[in-house]
Amino acid sequence: MFQRTDFERFQELQRGFENRCKDLCRMYEEMHQGSSCHEDFEITHAGSHDGTLRVEWGSEKENQTLSFPLEYLWRTDEEVSVLMRMKG
Repeated sequence: MFQRTDFERFQELQRGFENRCKDLCRMYEEMHQGSSCHEDFEITHAGSHDGTLRVEWGSEKENQTLSFPLEYLWRTDEEVSVLMRMKG
């Protein structure tokens, strides 16, 4: 029977975290720019700072830093969308 190592579990969690950060960046772009991110972009750094999630992301053309409430990590896309609209 295959047993995952702690490192493999960490890698899986990291991938999930990065994917959620990408989702949040796409949602932000759709909400504030009126279009979705169609080009590929990478998360260059993501972490918590002063109770907010700070995501640095970009492509060859540009880099951005966005801040989100930590709760956006576990809320559904629909909930996050409503919260983003409320914040304006």
